[in-house]
Amino acid sequence: ATVKWQEKHPCIYGLFEMKNSLSSYRALKAPFTPFYISSYKNTYSKKYKGHPYHKSIQNALKSLDLVPGNKYIDYEVTNSNGKQVALSSLFTGKVIYIDLWASWCGPCRKHAKALIPIYEKYKDKGFQVIGIAREFAEENMHKALAKDGYPWLNLIELNDKNQIWLKNGVSQAAGGGFLIDDSGTILSVYPEAEETEHILEEKLQNKKKL
Repeated sequence: ATVKWQEKHPCIYGLFEMKNSLSSYRALKAPFTPFYISSYKNTYSKKYKGHPYHKSIQNALKSLDLVPGNKYIDYEVTNSNGKQVALSSLFTGKVIYIDLWASWCGPCRKHAKALIPIYEKYKDKGFQVIGIAREFAEENMHKALAKDGYPWLNLIELNDKNQIWLKNGVSQAAGGGFLIDDSGTILSVYPEAEETEHILEEKLQNKKKL
């Protein structure tokens, strides 16, 4: 009833609620998501021009397409030299895992540590991992890296500078991840280590070393 009222009576609160709902990592499964999408396109997109909520909603709508079989998005990241570069410019593998994690997220770190032996096994066969840490202080990432020993490239998203979590549809979560091929097609969303290895066996078998 509330969402129907908001469509008939467009207001800034309705736009705010729409932003929060569509930006949630649960949006793909939420029953009211299709209604919010329709309401935004038909009504709210024409209201409050220039308001920053619109950019958030538009990013959230794009993130809803981040499912296996679709293309992964490109966005700016801060490289190890502190410069802004396109994430795609860092791709070198045949299969690439984008690991969104944080030093303060225990499950994220456990998930990443389980990936280490798989990375070591397949890194010379065309598997690449790029980690992006969502942090409030850069030193926290470095402490976690020293403790956990991730052997792949790790970048930092400091204070949501590039809105990477929002663009990936996990703005209300600590972490996530996407396994993609070298053409940018999503193979799996936040796969566990066992699933990742199964996909690598299929995609990289009989491939020559890079």
